[in-house]
Amino acid sequence: MVDLVVDQPGEPSFVSADTHGRQSLYPEGPANLGHTTAVRPRHAHMTFDVQTAPLAGLISSAQFATTRIIKIDVEGGEAAAVRGLLPALARLPDDAELVVEFAPRLLAKQGESATGIIGILSENGFHAYTLTNDYDPTPKNPKHVDKERTQ
Repeated sequence: MVDLVVDQPGEPSFVSADTHGRQSLYPEGPANLGHTTAVRPRHAHMTFDVQTAPLAGLISSAQFATTRIIKIDVEGGEAAAVRGLLPALARLPDDAELVVEFAPRLLAKQGESATGIIGILSENGFHAYTLTNDYDPTPKNPKHVDKERTQ
């Protein structure tokens, strides 16, 4: 499963996963590459294959030692992303935080769940919090409206 693409100059791109190998990825379409997933959709418009490797082996110990935040937004590959990161968690600073965006429907297709992933992270000393994001760009609090734009 996929967690993130790691590009290093002069090196091939990898999709971080819980195993070494190859993975097919499925973009939603050319207009929205942010919804690319490793979970085969009902109607695949296109597919491409990438090399995979655990994230713990793609990032150096020195880089992990200075990491403050890791964000995982992988459209269904969250379980594999976390499993691929587990061996490196001890190398993170004590104040490091993980931000994981879950795709529950895609996780369920793989027999995974957000609850299971949160359990793994809790066992490794992390605390779960909910960050809400409805992707609506309009301000919710009228006090934050730019007065120049409204006049």
